[in-house]
Amino acid sequence: INTVVEKLNISNLIDPNNTINIYNSRGQLHYSEKLSNNSIDVSALSKGLYIVQISGESLNYIFKFTK
Repeated sequence: INTVVEKLNISNLIDPNNTINIYNSRGQLHYSEKLSNNSIDVSALSKGLYIVQISGESLNYIFKFTK
């Protein structure tokens, strides 16, 4: 599990058809948008464990990070 402070960097998954969703450890959605760049600002999120889901037509990638 990676620790992130301000920016979540995502590479090789950038596609305007892909969507990123960030959930807290309770499954509550905190962030959702189409992927348009390789860096997501997470500085406003509280400390804790988060689950990231990146999905598209032929993609469903899930990973975790802590803040």
